[in-house]
Amino acid sequence: MHPLAQLLVSTSAAAIAVVLFLILREIRNVAHLLHKLLKRKEIYTTSPHSALPEKPSGNGYAIYMYEQGAWRLERDLSAPGCECSPPTMPGRFENQVIRRESRPKC
Repeated sequence: MHPLAQLLVSTSAAAIAVVLFLILREIRNVAHLLHKLLKRKEIYTTSPHSALPEKPSGNGYAIYMYEQGAWRLERDLSAPGCECSPPTMPGRFENQVIRRESRPKC
């Protein structure tokens, strides 16, 4: 093989390796960011306007996630003797998370 062709092939291979390394590093950074965001999902609602009153009643709350056209209970943090019903409104998008105030059982 001609020396110039060898140089071109080796330079191209090195450039491809560098680009692949940079892509993999970015994928790892995005995965780390997604992991951090998913860990916070029970803390934040999907809206800046929380469904909770300004002063919580002490009855606790429940966290619901909208999946496949229905609300699914993610975590029930209701106080003893209290319960929380699922939201009656339809979800606006898949994986929407909301927090609902619990009420005393009747």
